[in-house]
Amino acid sequence: MSLISISFGSSSPPTSPHMTIITGLVVALVAGIVLFFLNWFREWITGHLQKRRRAEMLAFSLTTQLDELISGCMDVAFDSLQEDYETGEYCSTVTPPSITFKDDIDWTVFPRDTQFRVRSLPNQIDAARRSVAHEFEYGEGPPYFGDAFLEREYRFSLIGLEAIALNDQMAAEYKVPKLDRGAWAPRTSFEVKIANVERIRAEAAELKNKRDWFKKRITIEELAERHADFHAALDAATNEHRQKVHGLRR
Repeated sequence: MSLISISFGSSSPPTSPHMTIITGLVVALVAGIVLFFLNWFREWITGHLQKRRRAEMLAFSLTTQLDELISGCMDVAFDSLQEDYETGEYCSTVTPPSITFKDDIDWTVFPRDTQFRVRSLPNQIDAARRSVAHEFEYGEGPPYFGDAFLEREYRFSLIGLEAIALNDQMAAEYKVPKLDRGAWAPRTSFEVKIANVERIRAEAAELKNKRDWFKKRITIEELAERHADFHAALDAATNEHRQKVHGLRR
């Protein structure tokens, strides 16, 4: 009698050494990748927080300079002027403001747009000074220097508005407390000043256009002809006068 053994279920085949090695390599590779990204993320977070702290410190420092620039621009934009009693010419009572930055500032803590706007302020002031100087030299001239002082008010009002906008940005992005100005509202004052200067310039341009329209344009030929007629009439009048004087002497 033969015995028949029946087994139920299945038995897994033995794992080959090659599969064991491959599985170990995959697990080690995945673990290494995960560990790399965890370290990278930790360093990125640390660097980001450090950069944020440096940006906040720089923002606090810049806000003080911006507040001083705003006050200086206000003094220029609303300069009362005074008359020099010796020459009769009008002159300023305040000195235009300036702003300078240290050479070792790490500007990279700010976005590129913010970097450009802040670092361009000294250039804007320099451009304003040069434009005003040009108007003083080639503009309306003494005693009032009207166009030069208008340009001065206009340029420094624009710079003052830019400084206010940057201050607002520092407060919004880096939680820098704003200066309590009380009832003083420099933004409104600058905007009113700019609108007034633009209105005065527009009215002056319109008046100039009307004057130019009424002026008759004279060609070179017509001007030469008038010049010749004038000299002919002058010679005739001179001869007539001489004849009268000669007749009286007789």
